[in-house]
Amino acid sequence: MLLTISRVQYSFLSFIICCEFCWLSRLLQGFNREMEEIHRVQKAFAIPDPELRDTLRDDNRQFVLPYYTAFLKRYRTVPFSRNPDKYIKYTEQDICQFIDGFFDAAS
Repeated sequence: MLLTISRVQYSFLSFIICCEFCWLSRLLQGFNREMEEIHRVQKAFAIPDPELRDTLRDDNRQFVLPYYTAFLKRYRTVPFSRNPDKYIKYTEQDICQFIDGFFDAAS
């Protein structure tokens, strides 16, 4: 589970290496693609123990959200595209909702 999430974290950490704004749109596209794929896969896993399920969701939130929030705070106002909403598709609340759907096959 955390190995899968680490791909999301890698998308943001790799931005440190990049300096051009075109990389910003590519990184955001990569993040969006990975987050959608992770959501698709993780929501299929069912963890019947509510306490364990909530703990795993909290761990995932604590792992992803600080990076995403810091990234958005720093780069949301950077003019990297004429249509930034095409690349910044998700708010922090959207990411929380994705994570809330993890490990519950009924969601």
